[in-house]
Amino acid sequence: MKTKIFAPFDCVVRTEKEEFFISKNDHVSFEQPPKTIAAVYPTKESGIIPFAIDINSPSIFYKILEKDGVCNIFLLNGLYVEDVLIHSFPQQSTAVEISNKKISFQTKTERKEISLPPACKDFQCDHFGFICYCIFSHLDEKVLLCFNCKTQGLKTFYAQNISVTKNGFILSLANGQQQELYVDTSGLRQKEGSRIKLFSNPFNIPLCFMQCVQAKDYEGARSFLATSLLSYDENSLRDFFGNVEYLHPISNSEIFAMCSGQAKIFSFSLNAGKIEDINDECD
Repeated sequence: MKTKIFAPFDCVVRTEKEEFFISKNDHVSFEQPPKTIAAVYPTKESGIIPFAIDINSPSIFYKILEKDGVCNIFLLNGLYVEDVLIHSFPQQSTAVEISNKKISFQTKTERKEISLPPACKDFQCDHFGFICYCIFSHLDEKVLLCFNCKTQGLKTFYAQNISVTKNGFILSLANGQQQELYVDTSGLRQKEGSRIKLFSNPFNIPLCFMQCVQAKDYEGARSFLATSLLSYDENSLRDFFGNVEYLHPISNSEIFAMCSGQAKIFSFSLNAGKIEDINDECD
């Protein structure tokens, strides 16, 4: 049986016969009997202690799911101790926490979290009135998150470049056009004639959808669904996915997730940039 090991951190994996180095958010594949025990040695930078993988023993360090004749082993980073940068805005009664895995917007009554895809950097955080925002780079794009401290609404935009103006933002798109957002007493507004795209690169649609579900932003999640699935409302999505505690993309169309303590692999079918079917397999 083929074995695949997915790692959210840099590590060395040793089996009885071989040794592999796995880069963060990457995986290795090899032919090996599934009962073989492997040892995982995370790099010092990860802050995670070494541990063993035993196919027959459950562990807080990993989850195992078999699919299509492949033994998929997902290493978990629940013991990872990370640096968190906190921006506090007392007048807005809001704090923004930024780590290498997620961004959290916290008010007195609400907390919204956005899980970050790999390779995010250059974070910039500030506010316009009651709109707190965070700008960061992801691969060759810029991403803008805007959190309304009054309504607890969260909006996400992407562009080739994002500039901060006196009362808003200018988004420079890949086609050479510039789109403008501004903040007034009602909140974040789009300048008349502007057309803003959600952060929904086709490569990231299933991941963005699952990140919205994880953050319990069900309206945001529904924006990624095809018309045929829009009958799924907030309650339907909550019942189907439960509490999403952990995500790890396997491919463009498959995502491993821990949902209310259960390990699952979700498979997505897309058409014209929208999700038209979702299937799940669980342990």
